[in-house]
Amino acid sequence: MNNLSDDEELPLAVPLGPGYLGAGKTTLVRYILNERHGFRIAVILNEYGGETGLESAFVQNEQGGRSDVPQWVELANGCLCCSVKAEFVQALEGLLGAGSEHAGKFDYVLVETTGLANPGPIMSELWTDEELEAAVVLDGVVAVVDGRNVARQLGEARPGGAANEAQLQVALADVILLNKMDLLSEEQAAAVTAQLRAINSAAAIIPTSHSRVDLARLLNRAMILGGGPGTDLWPLTNSRAEPAVPFAGLFRLIDVPLSNCIHSGISNIYVLTQYNATSLNRHLSRAYQFLNNVTLIGHGSGFVETLAASQRPGLESKEAWYQGTADAVRRYLYLFDEAKHEGCEDVLIMAADQLYRMDYTQLLNYHRAKGADVTIATTPADEEHATHLGVLTVDRGCNVLEFHEKPPRTQLATMSIDTHEYGFADTAEEAVSKPFVASMGMYVIKRKVLQELLSTRFPKAVDFSRDILALMHGELKIVAYPHHGYWEDVGSLKDYYAAQMALAADTSRLQLFDREAPLFSEARVLPPSKVYGASVADSLVGDACRVERGSVVKNSVIGSCAYIEKDCFVKDSIIFGADTIDTTESRAEEVARGAIPLGLGHNTRLERAIVDSNARIGPNCVLVNKEGIRDGRNSNLPKGIVIKDGILVVMRGAVIPAGTQV
Repeated sequence: MNNLSDDEELPLAVPLGPGYLGAGKTTLVRYILNERHGFRIAVILNEYGGETGLESAFVQNEQGGRSDVPQWVELANGCLCCSVKAEFVQALEGLLGAGSEHAGKFDYVLVETTGLANPGPIMSELWTDEELEAAVVLDGVVAVVDGRNVARQLGEARPGGAANEAQLQVALADVILLNKMDLLSEEQAAAVTAQLRAINSAAAIIPTSHSRVDLARLLNRAMILGGGPGTDLWPLTNSRAEPAVPFAGLFRLIDVPLSNCIHSGISNIYVLTQYNATSLNRHLSRAYQFLNNVTLIGHGSGFVETLAASQRPGLESKEAWYQGTADAVRRYLYLFDEAKHEGCEDVLIMAADQLYRMDYTQLLNYHRAKGADVTIATTPADEEHATHLGVLTVDRGCNVLEFHEKPPRTQLATMSIDTHEYGFADTAEEAVSKPFVASMGMYVIKRKVLQELLSTRFPKAVDFSRDILALMHGELKIVAYPHHGYWEDVGSLKDYYAAQMALAADTSRLQLFDREAPLFSEARVLPPSKVYGASVADSLVGDACRVERGSVVKNSVIGSCAYIEKDCFVKDSIIFGADTIDTTESRAEEVARGAIPLGLGHNTRLERAIVDSNARIGPNCVLVNKEGIRDGRNSNLPKGIVIKDGILVVMRGAVIPAGTQV
């Protein structure tokens, strides 16, 4: 949403602000123009009808009267307001572009449209291809809706069944400000939200009262760390990055933090990648196009961009690789000096190998309310998990007193607290079993503090927790944010397997079936799964699967395009599936050639196992780890099979001959 600077001819990005009369749009504009919210925003008060010509322009004063607006007015809080009567795009280029007296004086531009406007015509003027090198491009649409009346407005009929203006405003929005929530009951609010989601499932819905909204929810950006070699999740990371590991039959691990970002109103996201990143990059480009100016819903300047480790002057050979979390972020600190990030106050950094749901806005608001330099998201932990995480000691104000990365059990004995009394555990019973405050590996850091730490104070630091945070308590204001709800670090094969089995058994607190906040992933055009003459119980089954007669599937996760032939027995297992659909005819042809088709051959038994993608397992196999092997790459195991943490894994693309028994 930044204007052209004097130094660079960057395209000007403009968000539109439609909303029905009485929704609270003018109140929002008044808030932007009068409050000291920390952002410099130019507001264009054009009211459009069916065309793009100006109907009226005004600012409503505190007494409810109207004041005429001159072409440009500079306000006390650093914001600008203008009334444009010339042709729209040319006027923007002339008034806001390089060389104008207003260039560089503001961070964002908001264009207000009339309550009865279809934003489509304005979008079409601003929606230009980057290849055309236009000086003005569309950023996004923020729709303000009246929570009390939107149901009626959405239901108003138009001739021929055409969509009405309210429906169009909601459908085209990147962010929906659901206003007047203080006048609704919980049941009414849920019903309105569901109605909006039915029209636009991708937009972030932000409940507000009196149009008061943290503008950072519309402007914040996040950095997601794509992980290192993922040795603890090997062999699943043998050919893919950790964040690209499948889970729940349809998703990748990276989908969790990305979905959390989108539902928190954060649509400008960097993913730092390094190891085996091909499939991860492919997934990001396919699954999140709607944030990258590609589809109708995501026409704005939202993005999910990968920042790969690469050679550059002074960083050749092995030094080109990220050495750790802090080093990875340091390599791309220069991004925060770009014009489009001038308004960035805080940076949200998170890992991509964790399962949880979180509204990051609450974390950001907590961080700012505490006046913190660094905020660490935390969860209560038991002793076993605490030894593998960063552990904090805090006072009753949640200020961090000590931080130790993966402390030994002897040190842990001095770090336990009553996590319920301190506000971290939900119950006294949970506090007994989880007496430690553990870091979730998620940080909010003031932008200037981050730049100072990585560039000046610790220019050689590799890891945030070990090399920086463990040394800075007492010097910086570091606080702990208590996360209440499910959270699981699935960075090890054992924890990953346990989390999947909990999802299958419906004992996990991770909510997959959430209509208000769905998990996003790649939209694949696949037929439904087919189960005939078979039994499937306590399991998750993806799209385009085939389970043939006589087979039994219990407490398992079956990924898309998996094929399970007749008379198989699958229990406590995860099958990733395949990249393509296998038909009965093609399988018969492969068998006739002496080949083994994708999936499980008939009469195969599988227990406590993970079958990676595109594996081919012949008929009459028994893969149950009969000898109870715990760890190691046993040389006596058949090619393509490893056992780790007591879990049998069939490697990606492995071919297991008929009759194999392990």
